[in-house]
Amino acid sequence: GAPLAADECIRLESGSVEVTYANGVAVSLTGPASYRIVDPTRGFLQDGFAMARVPDGAIGFTIDTPAGKIIDCGTEFGVTVDKDKETGVVTADMHVIDGAVDIDLPGVSEAERRRQRFKAGEAMRMSSLNERTGDQEAFDPRRLPGLRLWLNADAGVLRGPDDRVTEVIDLVGHSNATAENPEQPAAESRPRWHSGMINDRPTLVFEGREYIQLPSKSDLDFQEESLSIFVVGNASGGTQYFLSSRAEGEHKDPRGFRFTSSPKGGLRYQAAGVTVAQPCDMTQHAVFSVIHDRRTPGDNTVTLFRNGRQLGPVVKVANSDISNAFPLTIGANLEAINKYPTATQNYLRGDLGEILIFDRVLTPSQRAMVEGYLIRKYGLDRDASQTEGPSSSPPRREPASRTAP
Repeated sequence: GAPLAADECIRLESGSVEVTYANGVAVSLTGPASYRIVDPTRGFLQDGFAMARVPDGAIGFTIDTPAGKIIDCGTEFGVTVDKDKETGVVTADMHVIDGAVDIDLPGVSEAERRRQRFKAGEAMRMSSLNERTGDQEAFDPRRLPGLRLWLNADAGVLRGPDDRVTEVIDLVGHSNATAENPEQPAAESRPRWHSGMINDRPTLVFEGREYIQLPSKSDLDFQEESLSIFVVGNASGGTQYFLSSRAEGEHKDPRGFRFTSSPKGGLRYQAAGVTVAQPCDMTQHAVFSVIHDRRTPGDNTVTLFRNGRQLGPVVKVANSDISNAFPLTIGANLEAINKYPTATQNYLRGDLGEILIFDRVLTPSQRAMVEGYLIRKYGLDRDASQTEGPSSSPPRREPASRTAP
């Protein structure tokens, strides 16, 4: 990439770029963002999102923000800087992905700074008012590119009698609220909201015949995009449906995708001509993730994860059309609804706390941030091994880069 000089500013309106320092530090920016290269060991993030990967030989690399500075101790971390337009208060949300960092706040002594160390999986919110909190929910998924759907039992759920769900609102703001779909099931076929199922967090409870549907809108009609899906929940056993936009039987359509448990136990993802399943425990609450990489025609891949651990190898799959054939359905197989409305097979018996869908392949660092946020929030145990089985394809690099001194 093009070389950059010390004190040079980068203003990114959209997209992403990677700045590589001579000492091996890589800082990935996602627009809109404003970043200044201070010197070979320091940068200043005025606003926006940055991800820093620091090798062992560059320990001490620092990212300054208007709310405080982050000093690396050999790590990978992300930080989002945002300014409130009404109050002018600047906040910096920091999340450690690997290793550790020290936090230095304005007016805090050097001795005290050394005690403010954060390790992998921990997060912190700093502000220009010199306040700080170990806020486990400081990370906001909306700062990552490509978020198309965010359903959260903690927010945006309206309830009727017996806590039956009447509406679920998409927190991204794409007008994907379930109330906009006239084909919503009757009240007795909607899941219940429960106040404290996972780490005292609310969930939607499905008991084998409940479901909700999102409207058929372009916001959820995936054409040529890839998919990164994250679901917090569990399934009691057998074929249980988290998400489905594809039908079989008399309503068969080759388009769409499914994210389910498998009949033999484990996690399964399906699309046209694609079935990938890996064994894992689905009965315990966990973060279940799938990355469907469709960026290269003829070289598509699917990778499954549980609590941040890769399940088996990266699987090469055929090209498939994942555009929505039917409304995205949560908690059931469309064919079960259309043909077997009273059957419990192919529905979900379990809980759902949160669902996020991105219309692209998140980088490993971005995926770790989302999974780390969900693991901390729901009090889950990160699996000891971060990968299981060899990868069948090499890692992909960021699309653009710049070189710093």
